[in-house]
Amino acid sequence: MVQSPLADEIGVVSGRWKMVRNMLNGSIRLTDLSADPGEHRDVSALHPVEAARIRALLEAWRSAQLDYYQSVVAPTVSFPPRVGPPMR
Repeated sequence: MVQSPLADEIGVVSGRWKMVRNMLNGSIRLTDLSADPGEHRDVSALHPVEAARIRALLEAWRSAQLDYYQSVVAPTVSFPPRVGPPMR
């Protein structure tokens, strides 16, 4: 997961897939990093199952982050929440 306040975007990479959501205009794009490492083509329509899966992951992460940072106590006692499988 990544958040870039300079670009007003949040994103997630899952295997070969990368999804980025523009927070200003709400647009979402899915790219296949294996076939298009330069991220020139949105393939959401070609891969709707992957797009839905990764979008759900992105939205779950965003929701967890918003909940965490709205708390006065949480940031003082724990790290920001993670979404997805544990890192190895």
